[in-house]
Amino acid sequence: PAPESNPSPSPAPESNLSLSPLPNSNATPPIPRVPESNSSISPPPPPTPSPTTPRKSSLSSNLPPKTLVFYGKVYVIHPTKMESPRVLGPKQSYWTYEIRTIIAEKPVSVRRRYRELIAMEDRLRASLPGVILPPKPDKANTLGGDHDVDSLVFARAFAKLLQLYLESLIAHPLIGGVSHQALHEYLTYPKKLGELWNECSDAMIKRVKAKTGTITDKIAGRAAIAGRTVEDPNPDLSDMITNAYRMVDCINESSPKFEKFLNLVNDYGEASCLVGMGFSKLCGRDITDYDSGISAPSEMLALAALKDGRRLKKLSVDLQSGGMNVFVNEYSRARNEVNAFNDRKRAILATRRLRENATTAKKNYERKKEKFIDEDRGHTHLMNLENEVKKTEQEALAAKKEMDKIGQVLNGEILRLKEERRKEWFNSVSVIAKDMHECWKDRVNTWEWTMKTFEQEFPDINTPSPLDEVEPKVAQTVLF
Repeated sequence: PAPESNPSPSPAPESNLSLSPLPNSNATPPIPRVPESNSSISPPPPPTPSPTTPRKSSLSSNLPPKTLVFYGKVYVIHPTKMESPRVLGPKQSYWTYEIRTIIAEKPVSVRRRYRELIAMEDRLRASLPGVILPPKPDKANTLGGDHDVDSLVFARAFAKLLQLYLESLIAHPLIGGVSHQALHEYLTYPKKLGELWNECSDAMIKRVKAKTGTITDKIAGRAAIAGRTVEDPNPDLSDMITNAYRMVDCINESSPKFEKFLNLVNDYGEASCLVGMGFSKLCGRDITDYDSGISAPSEMLALAALKDGRRLKKLSVDLQSGGMNVFVNEYSRARNEVNAFNDRKRAILATRRLRENATTAKKNYERKKEKFIDEDRGHTHLMNLENEVKKTEQEALAAKKEMDKIGQVLNGEILRLKEERRKEWFNSVSVIAKDMHECWKDRVNTWEWTMKTFEQEFPDINTPSPLDEVEPKVAQTVLF
């Protein structure tokens, strides 16, 4: 449009003025013609809306106003053993891990410990009712390092599981997709999270106080639904939850068997290594001084057993952090599903309780309204009762809104998890078959190489040697 400084022939409302853009910026702008009030010129088109950022979920209302962050690849590397500062008693050691996240094509590195991981999951669970969280890795069930939590092998194995967990959180549409505050602080806050989260503070009083409040909330939430059967008002969602509970029951029966299988494979690898170490003792100096030729076969067998044991232990670690990770973690994910179902159950019970309170307040108001005769006293009391009715009604409506929101979230989570399981299970079966095939192929090659080497080194093993003819005489000499 022309600048305001250009004179117009006669005053007219701005809404009737419509000008097309200039075809050439160097040309002299024409003087606009002001149409009459009955002109057929259409009003100016509405302004083109500017591109907006993706809409955040309503569950992220606790986030501060900030730009939506898109997380890239995450890496968990460089485990480092630290010692907790203690004035009294022995110092305790723990592992910290460097978590490097690609944000806006730039790496952001922080150091975190297991305590902060637990605190982040508690915060996610408290702020996201109805959301099914990914399963958190457990230190007690991590294979590697002969179950020694102080070994570097164990720390590296746990780093792989932690990286898978963080990747699943970032990929979650209601956590990483909306830049949840707890996840964002865990990935980007440069200092210790104890400065932000009291449950991770180095000060024991703050930490105990925060944990006490968290435990109290968990106990109160469980007590609210303990032993109570709640019928969901949404029949479609009720059917989905019922089918999901059946799936959870099957998982609870099957998932522990997968974990036992991994432990057996790891234990079998350790036993094979012990056998190899036992045969290696037969190759020592004492045996060599007694008979230098008898130690050679034991040395071959010791090398083969040690190599076979290490391959089995590697298989158990690869399966736990690879193809078998999905099936082993299904037990924890099923527990998270039940927690999401319980969120819905608590919301239904709270809605019913608040609705009963609103109905009771309304009945009380109607009953007391007819009894009061004294206008001054009765009017004041009735005003209080009326305010109570409005307050309880608002609380009931807010609880109903929260219940519906949790139901929508839970419905989407059940469908998302169904598609996710279909994809992950198919891929995991392929990875498991590939890992098992490669492991057993390597084991067969190890023992075939041992047999061939033995046959080459001792081609006349089945023919009697002069030493065999001397053995009975030596035995008789020893006996007499």
